[in-house]
Amino acid sequence: MKKLSYILVFVLSALVIVGIVIGIVLLTRQSDFDKKVTLTGDGVVQAEMKCSLEGLYPGQSAEYSICFSGAPEEAFALTVAFQPDDAAALSPYIDVELELNGESVAAESLDKYLKGDTAEVTLPKGEERVLIVRYSMPEEIGNEAQGLAADFVLALEARPA
Repeated sequence: MKKLSYILVFVLSALVIVGIVIGIVLLTRQSDFDKKVTLTGDGVVQAEMKCSLEGLYPGQSAEYSICFSGAPEEAFALTVAFQPDDAAALSPYIDVELELNGESVAAESLDKYLKGDTAEVTLPKGEERVLIVRYSMPEEIGNEAQGLAADFVLALEARPA
């Protein structure tokens, strides 16, 4: 009987650990996507993508990558705008960093971007340019951000420079 109790406790402990690991993976998983935008030298290229941030906690970040290809002989001026969609209660607690080919090119709070600020980025000549949009919650944020979400549209407009 004692052996059976030990086995049951061990199995229960293992199941709890597996449940915790699965919960952490599901909680930290964001709807990551890779967006591909093809640039042409004969005009303005526009693209939009819906974004939803929820379940972020202090110190955590989520990244989205956008690959710009085409028109390798031209540099492009890129305007990145954030348009509120539905709920945006989480936006005051989120920082946004734009990174182009591994180099930080802009940083601001999501709240300021949703209130009309835009980021201007120059896409250099080249075959492929990758823009990473990183959303993060600073570690000093407390419980006031718990359970909040931010839904918005990321609008991109590229034009030959």
